[in-house]
Amino acid sequence: MADYPFYVKPIFAECSIFRAWLQRLHNPDENYTEGGKSWKPELRRAPSLDKVLHTEPFVALYEDMKPVLPSTSTEFLPEYISRRLALIAGVVVHGKYHEEHHEPIGSTFKGTDNNRKALSEQRFRRLMSLDDENALDKIFLEWKRVTTMFKDDLSLPQLADTLYYWTDRYNGDKVRANLAYFYYHTSRNKTYRQQP
Repeated sequence: MADYPFYVKPIFAECSIFRAWLQRLHNPDENYTEGGKSWKPELRRAPSLDKVLHTEPFVALYEDMKPVLPSTSTEFLPEYISRRLALIAGVVVHGKYHEEHHEPIGSTFKGTDNNRKALSEQRFRRLMSLDDENALDKIFLEWKRVTTMFKDDLSLPQLADTLYYWTDRYNGDKVRANLAYFYYHTSRNKTYRQQP
């Protein structure tokens, strides 16, 4: 997240392991288990974070990302990181994976012209108000709805970094500030462009 007002070290946006997991999740030719079960429907149907934790795609993501994420144990990740990974897995499955670069998420939410859908300011504020680690299920449900709405337009690796840090004590305020900056910056530019 180098091109943002507030720097947060990207983990997922620059991680080939995560991109490989995304490709497997979103490629119908690769996301089947030996038993012929598809990853995507299983993850999409999970109604809560606890249910995401019980899915095979989550376990695959957990095992794949274990060497990359901070941990004091060589065997298991801390519980709070596991739940953040579940949040990521349960939300990004509702988007579409594209290799190409996308604009910042805040700009996507605001829309750039009359043909683009936009997130209302009321809904944006509601999303921004959910910042408590103890409210991860509410965060999960709200981000799932928003991701479904913008599924063609979001960068999933960028979204994963945003979700990972969303409730972080040190970086949560930064990712939300970046989101707000691009949401309102896009809005102001749009207003100025419409003036004669």
